[in-house]
Amino acid sequence: MKQENDNRLTHRNRSLDTGGMAETDPLSCRTLSRRTVLRSALAIGFGVLIPFTLIGCERKEESGYGAAPAAANPEAGGSTKVSQASVHYQSQPNDSGQKCSQCQHFISESNSCQLVEGTISSEGWCDLWTKQG
Repeated sequence: MKQENDNRLTHRNRSLDTGGMAETDPLSCRTLSRRTVLRSALAIGFGVLIPFTLIGCERKEESGYGAAPAAANPEAGGSTKVSQASVHYQSQPNDSGQKCSQCQHFISESNSCQLVEGTISSEGWCDLWTKQG
């Protein structure tokens, strides 16, 4: 009878060590190689990163030189102008000879700009310069 109790305790301890699974379960005897663990981690990592990366790939309007920030773009519904400092406004043309009088945003009657605040020189230039079309 004592031997029977010992067998029950041993079986119970084995079940606890294997997470409640019997030792004959084929998954409990399987060992994971370093390669398998690294591949799984890599797959899970990319599975999480790719959707977050693609969220930023939505279609956007033209950006960079010649494109107005969304807040200053009248077509985007923004009515506020940006400061001269934020678009690196200068009162002389840039090295390529581009100047405000050749820009589509320049308003010559009032020496102003549709996108930049303040008085604008016809000989000036800023990052938002866009060729008249």
